[in-house]
Amino acid sequence: MKRQFTCMIVDDSTVDAAILAEYLELIPEINIVATFHSPQEAKQYAQVHKPEIILTDIEMPELSGIDLAKSLTYKPIVVFLSNHRDFGSQSYEVDAFYYLCKPVAPEQIQIVLHKAIKELGKQLDDDLLIIRSESQFVALQKSAILYLEAEDKLVKIHLQQARQHLVWISLKAILEQLNDTKFIRIHRSFAVNTRFVNFVSNNEVIIGQKSLPLSEQYRQEMMDKFIKKHLITK
Repeated sequence: MKRQFTCMIVDDSTVDAAILAEYLELIPEINIVATFHSPQEAKQYAQVHKPEIILTDIEMPELSGIDLAKSLTYKPIVVFLSNHRDFGSQSYEVDAFYYLCKPVAPEQIQIVLHKAIKELGKQLDDDLLIIRSESQFVALQKSAILYLEAEDKLVKIHLQQARQHLVWISLKAILEQLNDTKFIRIHRSFAVNTRFVNFVSNNEVIIGQKSLPLSEQYRQEMMDKFIKKHLITK
């Protein structure tokens, strides 16, 4: 079975969104996980569930598709759609994968999405991690790790759906081997994958419904490497 990539559609036009969904259903590698007509609701969903591909209209009330892309704390593949060509240059300012003018033909969508699938496939290779857990070799995606928890001389790798793996290694050593700037240490016993961080306060970091301690020793690192890097300012 082919690997499916999660996709979210955002368009205030119910007709355009429905037509787009019909086109995407013809591509077996695409899994449409959500469709939103409100960009604000789409933003909230994306921050938690991190769809890999986002197809979004640009001209929408409350929040434009470009502002939606700017607000995300992770980097999905974004394809913009618009009734006008004037937004093309703005879309590339936020590193859009592609810009399409409406009405979009099914052939256009298939070409663009197959390019996106190919790019995501390359990223998966770079994302691969092999661990030895309980006498087995387990293949994981680094980007799927929620957080790491040190327990004595072991590290517990926390994944989605409450899945876990224990590895005989120190927290410092596994972070060095991950070699991924998305992982930030927040406590002597915890490091988080910032792709999944929802909230940060003075003394805690929230991932999903899980609250993790943020110690004073690592607070500034969290500010410099995550908060300040993605903070939207006037």
